[in-house]
Amino acid sequence: KDCLQLMEHMTTVASLISKDILLLPQNGGGNGKDCRTWQRRENAIAAATWLMGFFDSLLFWEEHEQSSFVEVLSIQHKHSVGKLFRLFSVDVRAEAIAKIHSHKETSDNVSAITEDQLIYFGRPRSKRLEPGSLLVMALSKGKVSVRELEMALISNGEGRSTRQRKRPRV
Repeated sequence: KDCLQLMEHMTTVASLISKDILLLPQNGGGNGKDCRTWQRRENAIAAATWLMGFFDSLLFWEEHEQSSFVEVLSIQHKHSVGKLFRLFSVDVRAEAIAKIHSHKETSDNVSAITEDQLIYFGRPRSKRLEPGSLLVMALSKGKVSVRELEMALISNGEGRSTRQRKRPRV
């Protein structure tokens, strides 16, 4: 029951990120489907890294459980990884990916985040967000196209064992 409730909350969070952060609001002159125009490029990059952090947690959770069960990670979901990252330009996505893989230490003792001192998400734990992974390559392309292959669980090395053939006795 707790897992189901948590899944519902994660789906709600993804919807709110899309509606309140990544899209122009309907009452602000947009139709609710137009991408937000960021006034500062660094803010867009920071938002993209933290969106990766959100999905990294969900991807890692699935990998830890060795089961695909997170609704919002389905490629058909309205707020899937691919659909939300299409709302960023290719250069913002590329720089965000570079930032999460740069392994720069972030300061933990910052009392307030300002535009002059942005903090980025770093060090993804999911194997699917490792440098050079299929998902990272899909997010780096000009036209984001995330398929089942990119979202497939990566084996933790405990796959099927191979049986050695017996050598014929001579």
